[in-house]
Amino acid sequence: MSELPSGVSAAVRAAEANRFEHSCSHATGRLLSAVSASVESGSMLEIGTGCGVGAAWIAEGRRAGVKLVTVDREPLIADVAREVLIDRPDVEVVCADWRSILHLGPFELVFTDVGDAKLAGANDVISATAPRGIIVIDDLRPLDQWPEEWRGQPDEIRDIWLGASGIDAVEVRTARAEAVIVAVKH
Repeated sequence: MSELPSGVSAAVRAAEANRFEHSCSHATGRLLSAVSASVESGSMLEIGTGCGVGAAWIAEGRRAGVKLVTVDREPLIADVAREVLIDRPDVEVVCADWRSILHLGPFELVFTDVGDAKLAGANDVISATAPRGIIVIDDLRPLDQWPEEWRGQPDEIRDIWLGASGIDAVEVRTARAEAVIVAVKH
């Protein structure tokens, strides 16, 4: 696997130093970097900053002048991400509930890395996304990788996002045991 970009490496080190174990994977990060490169103008949103790993991946692919807002409700973690992302122009780390910043949209790209935004807040996320904007939902395990006790059980995130009105969505496998949903708003 190729070497990590320096900004991503710094965020990974910060997450390790702070024992933060919920950063996006490198496979998802590479997808986020590629998708963010398609955004030509406007702004992007990451819901769930953590220590800044996802934001660093998004910033890696982001075009000059496209703003990235990333939000986390934990003050100490948001401070860590602010420090990691300090040299990134047009990247703003906000410490707040994610719903409180949706008025800053519409967003051309939304990466949801918080359970509430993936579940009960799905319609709010879709509403805050610009027409033809992209939404990425991570942390899915491919169905063929489910443990036996999960098989045949409902999967609420897939049910919500693959069946939501106003978007076209597809599940994309990013690694052997990892998948994301990528959606485009109508």
